[in-house]
Amino acid sequence: MVKIPDEFIEALSELGNAMPYQRRTTTSWGNHLPGDILLFNYDKVDRICLVVSSKRGPLGKFISTRNNPLINCFILNLSLPSSVVLFKILFKNRVACRYKTVPKLLFHAIGENKFKTFNLNKINNLTELYLNVQ
Repeated sequence: MVKIPDEFIEALSELGNAMPYQRRTTTSWGNHLPGDILLFNYDKVDRICLVVSSKRGPLGKFISTRNNPLINCFILNLSLPSSVVLFKILFKNRVACRYKTVPKLLFHAIGENKFKTFNLNKINNLTELYLNVQ
């Protein structure tokens, strides 16, 4: 299972009384929406991604021309302190998590813009990030 980076947990806890935790989930079609942060293994590489909507997949998912279920994501680097600010803006924000707006925010916050479409059938050890507000 992909772990939440310790640096992210520390930085988030300094901003308030919210603690992130993971819950195992499935790759079912209706489970994940824009604004969700997913942690998974894809092609033997651990990934932490933000689901976003796009023109082709307004709910973050679509079927390819080869009939594969795909999900739109931006790869995140949660080990950077600036990612906490990004997290607070985009986490579970269904409206802001669009392909058109996220690249600008990502580049300004963490200096990266890594959009990728993943085949849901090839995702392993999928967990979703949640926030436990105490």
